[in-house]
Amino acid sequence: MVGIRRLVPAPLRSLRWRFPWLLRSEAFQKQPIRSMLRAGKFTLLELLFENFEFRCPNNMIFCTPRGNLSSFIMYLEGARDPHIWRFISRFVSEGDVFVDAGANVGTYALPAARLVGQNGRVIAFEAHPGAASFLRKSATANQCENLIIRDQAISDQSGQVRIVYTAGNPGETRIGTPSDASAILVEATTLDAALCDLDVSKIRYIKIDVEGFEIPVLRGALQILTRAKHLAIQTEIDQKHLGAAERALEEFFSLLSPLGLMPFRIDQRGELTPAGRSIWGDIIWTRPPD
Repeated sequence: MVGIRRLVPAPLRSLRWRFPWLLRSEAFQKQPIRSMLRAGKFTLLELLFENFEFRCPNNMIFCTPRGNLSSFIMYLEGARDPHIWRFISRFVSEGDVFVDAGANVGTYALPAARLVGQNGRVIAFEAHPGAASFLRKSATANQCENLIIRDQAISDQSGQVRIVYTAGNPGETRIGTPSDASAILVEATTLDAALCDLDVSKIRYIKIDVEGFEIPVLRGALQILTRAKHLAIQTEIDQKHLGAAERALEEFFSLLSPLGLMPFRIDQRGELTPAGRSIWGDIIWTRPPD
């Protein structure tokens, strides 16, 4: 059975989980036929090309390898997470600074660069050289002169770390272990050190997508988190990834609660509601208004 599956091209196999996602997507609810056609076109591009360029509904251009789920979603929706972007578009203004830790091919960094405008800045960190290369090509294609790209992993100390690039989903890069034969060594830094070097202050938004290693990223950003009073931090907390990284949910509270940062969920309108102690999935950490 495994051998038979391998005869089916990867883009076709990926339809097993992409199709259920498509049926739930906002794009499909609004324009089902158009969404099906776009999904088919994207799959065809993946069958024909290992790497390719596409234009998404918001007219931005992306360069991507095949198999990147975030790129597929951008091509259909025009936003990686539409409900989160409803919140971001109200919270982040022109001239702000947006930090993307784990930028992948730029599905957050590039729209953020458009949102903050030429008077703002986006600093994107992507440790894997392949993904960073696609990010740079996309930044050039969209003339994002306010986007700074750093080929570094983010942690709680500077040095080198091992990362693993998942072939089945190029967007799922994670910190590796000595037993990972495919892991590569990359440079690591902290957000505090990197943003100090770039002379960046008054951070408005930090998006963190590092597959379970959020706690080291946050520990390396304590100066920023303390200094930036009007700040939002976006985390994607996945039980599988958190367990693999040997981290616990309680670490988020012990680290962020003393700084006044509380967890919130985002509804489909982009409105925040208190998350309490249940913080799986997409969570926004911010200070409640006085």
